[in-house]
Amino acid sequence: MKRTLAIVLALVLGLTMFGIGAAATPAIEADVVLMALTRTESDAAFDQSRTFNATGGVFQDSSNLSAWNNNWRIMIGYEGTERAPIVINNSAVIGNATGGHGFRSVGPAAVDAGITVDTATAFQIRFETTGYENIRFSARQRSTGSGPQQFALAYSLNGPTGPFTPIANSTTGNVQSPSGFRDNAYTDFDFAAANTFTNFVLPATVADQAAVYLRVYMVNSTLEDRANGNTSINDIVVIGDEIYQEVLPGNDDGNCIWLTVLTIGGIILLVIVNGLAIFHFVRIVANV
Repeated sequence: MKRTLAIVLALVLGLTMFGIGAAATPAIEADVVLMALTRTESDAAFDQSRTFNATGGVFQDSSNLSAWNNNWRIMIGYEGTERAPIVINNSAVIGNATGGHGFRSVGPAAVDAGITVDTATAFQIRFETTGYENIRFSARQRSTGSGPQQFALAYSLNGPTGPFTPIANSTTGNVQSPSGFRDNAYTDFDFAAANTFTNFVLPATVADQAAVYLRVYMVNSTLEDRANGNTSINDIVVIGDEIYQEVLPGNDDGNCIWLTVLTIGGIILLVIVNGLAIFHFVRIVANV
């Protein structure tokens, strides 16, 4: 009896794959500054705007800082001498466009009823993390003695108006100017509460993103008068680690040749060199 036996590649029993030459080892960079923003007193007369552009970092050109109240972008900055410009002034949070209620805080107080992470008074940092993970955030904050006391972090990947997701365990201490220090939010960040965030690890979901919006929003206020005081932020830094991407030897530097050999019963069916088939049998027919 004659039978036809078809042998196709799906039934190949032998597979050999090996490389000739040196494998490429990618260099992974850690603690890369993705964006940075620092402003000094000398900038004060020129910075009263709704956006502050980043001053450094890999993604400097696509990173910036703005201020928000009731999910409206508000004025940020203050013209004058001896004042660092990155300030939310009380006059910016009492306009009709923002609800006319002054600073807005997320907290248990009755005056905070109905205020959410999206509508609280906040600094907002936009940055990019494409190709980076393990994202960390640092900044220094300070308020006047009658200004906001505590802040927390929230993020959005959906645009500047959110919705925002609160970040657990991110609430600061009291950033008001303590007794004995100059009573304003514009100079002298050098006191214990000033280092509000130091390499604070952000959620893994913000890694490898074209745009991340991070809000530093007001929480737990005990202020009786929400229309007084000022609050400032400075020395903002976002860092990350480069995401490891395996580089196949020979693909980029030409130092290695990959050979893939498919065999059955000692018969070579297919030879692939660096992804290119140079010799193959598609079908072998034998009569039995």
